[in-house]
Amino acid sequence: MHDNLTPEALDLEVNVLPEIAAQIYGFVVSQRFDRKAANRFVMVDVGAGTIDSALFRVLPPKRGMWSFEFFTAVVQPLGVANLHAHRVNWWERMLAGNPQAAGLLEQLSATKFATDMELAPPVTYRDYFKGVSVDKMPSPSSPDEEFFQQQVMNQVRGQTMWRAWKESLLPKEALTGVPIFVCGGGSRMRFYERINDEIGRMPGCTWLSAEPWLLGFPEDLFARVPIRRISTDSLLRMALVD
Repeated sequence: MHDNLTPEALDLEVNVLPEIAAQIYGFVVSQRFDRKAANRFVMVDVGAGTIDSALFRVLPPKRGMWSFEFFTAVVQPLGVANLHAHRVNWWERMLAGNPQAAGLLEQLSATKFATDMELAPPVTYRDYFKGVSVDKMPSPSSPDEEFFQQQVMNQVRGQTMWRAWKESLLPKEALTGVPIFVCGGGSRMRFYERINDEIGRMPGCTWLSAEPWLLGFPEDLFARVPIRRISTDSLLRMALVD
């Protein structure tokens, strides 16, 4: 790329930001953003393989450049495909040794490690089979509840928010009602939508809470040229100019 750039382009400054910060940039430059507010946010990006979560502050722009101060940032393999694998593991344990379930397990196990999933997984672990019911749980909680409370919420609420107070990065009052954005393709799944329902309270820490906000589409979003007509070189030039 360096050899192909024009002399003018070589004067550009390149800044690298964590992916999760880049997602909120559109909100920062929109009319909804209040420059005078505290502007501390929690971002939770639910993907196929991982959940990326971060607690950060948007700093006032200097020389036209926005910057971000990160308090915590966590990446865990808790995305949609890994939720599916967790459920498959549970079903394998429950049906192990049952000769009538051999065919079912073989088909289900073949999907365990698929990360490029064309279809959304079932809504709950109970919806994986027809004609197979769960009468009595062998443990106090279901595989869905275990995965959600002990792993997903532990990352979002514990490792991302509570840890900021534990490590004296922020006081309690700064962690009450923090705006939270839950985004990413996996956030459309009802299982992960529960993050917004649960994040408003934490047992034993009533001061720790977040307020769900939506990342809306900007009203002035438009494409000047159809993408299919743009060559790779043109895209590079447009990116450098913008």
